[in-house]
Amino acid sequence: MMDIYFLFNRETQENIGFSMDPKLITGDILWRKVKVPQTENLMNIKWEGNYSTGKHVKISDSNATVTEYDLLNKFYDRLFRKHGVEDLMRIILNQFIFMDIPQEKQTTEFKNLLTFFGKNKDKLQAEIEYFDKSDEHDYESKDQISDKIGRQFKS
Repeated sequence: MMDIYFLFNRETQENIGFSMDPKLITGDILWRKVKVPQTENLMNIKWEGNYSTGKHVKISDSNATVTEYDLLNKFYDRLFRKHGVEDLMRIILNQFIFMDIPQEKQTTEFKNLLTFFGKNKDKLQAEIEYFDKSDEHDYESKDQISDKIGRQFKS
């Protein structure tokens, strides 16, 4: 067995990571010592909860974590895969030339880009709602992640 030290913000009790070296533990942080098998893949463990109420778990045994950032990255990945950066810039810059022209005279490319963007934005919203309500996923919104990071490093 080997020792893993889970580290926590002393004020908020939020997990801030783990270490195998007890020398890193200072009076500024809380810690929990956990014994795990020598063969355990350290990338497969995490702490769920806070210092008082949490426990260490195997990631492979827990729900898949999905964040709003993951979904936003997929959204932009689809956008840039379909339209390269240069292509997007060309379409947008060309459209600025026609800004005073009625919508029916907008370029076909720009209309297609807006349609593609709108459909993918709808898909993004549907994914957010699905993962937020799913019992099989632990969904974290951007606001929840920002709050959690704020609590982890609050002093």
